[in-house]
Amino acid sequence: MIYFRYICQRFCKNILLTLTILSGSLFLIEFAFHFPFKSNQIMLHHLVATFFKWWEIFLPLSFLISLIKTLSSMQKANEVIMLEVSGISKAKISAPLFFISLVACMSTYFCHQYILPRTSPWLLEELKLSQKISTPSKYEVRFLSDGSRIIYIPFHEQLINLYWIKSHNEIWHCEQISFEGESPIGMFVDKMQKNPAGQFLKTASYHKFALPPSFLKAKPKVERSSCPSIGTLFNLLTEHTLSLTSDKGYVYSLLCYKMINPWFPTMVVTGFLPFLLPFQKRRRTTNLYLIGTLCFFLFHTLIKACIILAEHYVVSPLLTIILLPLLLQGVLSFRLKNLLINR
Repeated sequence: MIYFRYICQRFCKNILLTLTILSGSLFLIEFAFHFPFKSNQIMLHHLVATFFKWWEIFLPLSFLISLIKTLSSMQKANEVIMLEVSGISKAKISAPLFFISLVACMSTYFCHQYILPRTSPWLLEELKLSQKISTPSKYEVRFLSDGSRIIYIPFHEQLINLYWIKSHNEIWHCEQISFEGESPIGMFVDKMQKNPAGQFLKTASYHKFALPPSFLKAKPKVERSSCPSIGTLFNLLTEHTLSLTSDKGYVYSLLCYKMINPWFPTMVVTGFLPFLLPFQKRRRTTNLYLIGTLCFFLFHTLIKACIILAEHYVVSPLLTIILLPLLLQGVLSFRLKNLLINR
């Protein structure tokens, strides 16, 4: 198993080197953008949180660059041919690469479940300290159990500028809603009703008004800027506490992404081994770097686009975020299988 350790060492060395370069560049940008920090502890927390925030992109990208670097250098030194002449097949040569990709897969699952939920509040706290919080301008729509709907802007633990379309003849407007105790409380509430001429006129005003308990469903259960763990997302879906709104679409699509994202390094290894294992007298490594990086970012952009569409129920997250990468993995595996069998 000397060849196994040798390939693992070279591959891991290149991965660590690539991760160090990418992280160092990111740290310099973050340090320049947020300088000066209020304390060294805040700076350390912010940099650590930023690193793990970009882990899902940095790790497969490091695998791509390191895979091309490792096998290209081995091909130039005729080490791959020497291993094959010694009786070591291409399947055995690729085994250390898949072993490391599986370790990376498990580490990414661990990161999504335990590390990111702990480090993301550090990043959020630093952003709150360094940036002035502005009022959001994106409206959300929710359907209540009585058939009515509400249109509002979520703002931290409150809802602002809410319109309650109770029926086609009656609309309520609240400047602000706070969730205190068991019932939501509306502030500066106006009741508007349609007159015979078809115009909505204000018929009543209240400084405070107790709204129906069904408004509790409008309280955001998942903060979009946070990073919930895989277990938390799974519990939110299985407990059936989410209404058919953007919350459910967001949770469902994010859970699908966190389940498939750790397998991206394995997809990188599967996809590029057929181009790197066969011997070529004149191999243009630069083209492999350019094409590989372009394909990686195109694929990542496609998955992110599927997440946005799935959040708004345009496409199914199970069919796009999960099935699309699995189909691509199947095609790549079939091609790699033919290479390893017909050696």
